[in-house]
Amino acid sequence: MAYTPRNISAPYPGHDETGQHYDPLPAARVRPEAADNAQKHKGVLDLFNPQREKIAPQPQPEPRCPSAASRSNLELHRKGNVGGILSGTATPRLDYQVAARTKPEGQANADLNRGTNTANLFKEYGKHPSSARKQPKVIREGEVNFSLDLGGRAKSILHEPKSMPESPRPDPRVTTEGVGNANLDRGGRMLKIVNRYGTGTGTDRGAPRVRQEGEPNAFLDTGHRANALFRSYGKMPSESQPEPRVKAPGQDYANLDKGGRMNRLIHDGSKARASPPPPLRVRSSAARRTAKQNRGQIAQLFAASSSKMIVPMAGVRG
Repeated sequence: MAYTPRNISAPYPGHDETGQHYDPLPAARVRPEAADNAQKHKGVLDLFNPQREKIAPQPQPEPRCPSAASRSNLELHRKGNVGGILSGTATPRLDYQVAARTKPEGQANADLNRGTNTANLFKEYGKHPSSARKQPKVIREGEVNFSLDLGGRAKSILHEPKSMPESPRPDPRVTTEGVGNANLDRGGRMLKIVNRYGTGTGTDRGAPRVRQEGEPNAFLDTGHRANALFRSYGKMPSESQPEPRVKAPGQDYANLDKGGRMNRLIHDGSKARASPPPPLRVRSSAARRTAKQNRGQIAQLFAASSSKMIVPMAGVRG
């Protein structure tokens, strides 16, 4: 079987070697000293140049395959492996019997490492026997704590909290002057707050020391300001600030600043003084008519439209 070389003259399928679809380009003007750089910038492939030099491929020599293995390699090289992978069949694997190199004393561990433990965990959970670990060695005086460490503490807390024995710890050593605080630290404060809130006696702290000139402020700071604000609002005495000093020419403005402007605006708006309009600076009749028109034309439009309206009267025909 002779080898037929492929046509590799065209750079890609459908390549137009005639160059008819190219627009005529002017020849590049290159100086002699820059001819080497211009030749480099043309590129190596030169695919889209119709004037490029055609290089005819050399005919491939006929392969020599003296043996059957070489011929099979040539055929495999021509056809490739993808077609056989997609449309072919898998080569059956050889069944090798590999003997495991395991000592007799390690055969049990080798069987477990094959997945026996995981299989028992998922399929026979709770059915496989307990591990063959020996019981721990416990000293005689530690048997009580050992039994509690097996779950006795959690069982007593959840199911039998009242049956738990008291701690064998001795009572704390408290001095005579600290007995009261020690009793409160046992829960006396919280017991009073939860069960006897408001009924207990106040603290035994002494009254604050206040000077004579500060007694009125100290009395107000005990809560009388908030009490008067919420329960006696409006009955509180006025402040002892002196009246503002106002001169005679500014008495009218001082009265207005006390609310006279707002009082006149709300209650006596019609009695308020109107600012006098500036006199019209017109002298001719035409200027008077223009000034009258500039005051507003809406009233004139309403008067003109109302004079042309027909208002029907009840009981009167056309």
